[in-house]
Amino acid sequence: MKTKIISPLIILATALLFLLIFYLVQNKDFSKPSAQLSAQGYRFQVAWQKDVQSMMKKNMLPISWAHIKTIKINTDSPLFKTWLPNLKAPIYTTSKGDKELGLLTHLWDEDSRKIGIMIQYSIKDIKTNEVEWELARNLYIQKKTPAAKK
Repeated sequence: MKTKIISPLIILATALLFLLIFYLVQNKDFSKPSAQLSAQGYRFQVAWQKDVQSMMKKNMLPISWAHIKTIKINTDSPLFKTWLPNLKAPIYTTSKGDKELGLLTHLWDEDSRKIGIMIQYSIKDIKTNEVEWELARNLYIQKKTPAAKK
């Protein structure tokens, strides 16, 4: 009997927690990228914000997203490293969380036509170090224009 009552309550509590985090992220002011960012850094910040909001609206994020305590960003790009001090992660964190969000980024140039960033998201449990969820996304930040003819 208790199980029949507790299970729906746990599902309801989890859903409410996810909706609360969704509300907080939607209303947190991520809309103003730092003026310190380069033009490409600015475009990345805006694209990243829109992408995270899109993933939330499409229910692509796991429940553990609401339990992120820390975010660690790794990159192999010297350009991306110059943006890091001024980037605002469009991700809500909580001091009571038990998850770490790892972001692996890679700047790429596709056939000299587009510049983009690949972001690999990984959520792991802080205590066990077990990866619970992963997702890779590509964000286009600039279309290159053809070189002017001489």
